[in-house]
Amino acid sequence: MINDSVERLYLLKKERFQSIDDFDGYRLQMLNYIQYLSDAILQRLLDRT
Repeated sequence: MINDSVERLYLLKKERFQSIDDFDGYRLQMLNYIQYLSDAILQRLLDRT
């Protein structure tokens, strides 16, 4: 089940995505990319100590 905030965001971006599944795939891809960047930044910070 999709939570309300994600559904509202999809409705705002509906013209860009064909379906909620396309949108959700994009959202998960962005979450993975943000996690990757966060890990890289944290590793650089830890290397400085």
